[in-house]
Amino acid sequence: MARNAVLPNTVLGKAGAKTGSSKKKAARREKASRRRERETLVAAANVEKDLLLGFQPFRRYSRNGLNVRIECVGGDSLGPSDLDFCLTTLRDNMGDFYRNSSWGWDEKSKRAGMQDPVSRILL
Repeated sequence: MARNAVLPNTVLGKAGAKTGSSKKKAARREKASRRRERETLVAAANVEKDLLLGFQPFRRYSRNGLNVRIECVGGDSLGPSDLDFCLTTLRDNMGDFYRNSSWGWDEKSKRAGMQDPVSRILL
């Protein structure tokens, strides 16, 4: 081999190998691609206003003296008494978990979330 010959695999790294910078760029592109996929799925799900549309047989239950009707309501059409009921149920069942977590319990935020137009609540 000639004395002044440059060996590409030793001087510049292996041919085709990604440098740290290009690996980071590829990771960012992959992360952005996954985010776009999630956003697309969420947008498609938000088009459907009635989560029970494909579950007609489960909207009503009448057996053994128990009569139940389930309906899907958007957060922006949730009545005040239903909103209070949902918030009380959430607080009673999950309040301690939120208070003991890093998130904490923020009732104003929970109420706003329930009233968000994209929220879907089963009553």
